[in-house]
Amino acid sequence: MAHDDGAVSYRFALRPLWILSHLFVLACIVGMFRAGFWQLDRLHQRQELNATVAARATEPPLTLDGAAALVDAVGVEGADFRTVEATGRYLSDEQVLVRNRSQNGSPGYWVLTPLADDASDHVVTVNRGWVPIELVERPDGAELYAPPDGPVTVAGYVRATEER
Repeated sequence: MAHDDGAVSYRFALRPLWILSHLFVLACIVGMFRAGFWQLDRLHQRQELNATVAARATEPPLTLDGAAALVDAVGVEGADFRTVEATGRYLSDEQVLVRNRSQNGSPGYWVLTPLADDASDHVVTVNRGWVPIELVERPDGAELYAPPDGPVTVAGYVRATEER
């Protein structure tokens, strides 16, 4: 005798494919929530960094001695984005090109040149900018991005060394 009281049977929900599909959807939902909270965390980190950069941009520039003392006292992270001014001479024979740097989708190099400070015995690396690969490969290219002779005054900010 069949029992039919109009109730719907949910036995299909016990099939392995049905259970696995629901577990997959549940895992996706959990993953999306985690990704959302990760995005919010990254937003807060970026907002803190932007606030730090904005606050340090309003502080008066340091000399190299002042920047070195600050780094010694609080570490590079504590001095990150502090503005620094220095007057000295570029050590052009020690200039380095850092390859595989792109700008607006074009390949090129960073030009890093040491600067010997006149007011102290400090030597600091100055990132003088980016040059396209075509300029570096030209026979006269080195003359076009060579540092100026004589004393120069540069302003920049403290940054930690990049690690690979």
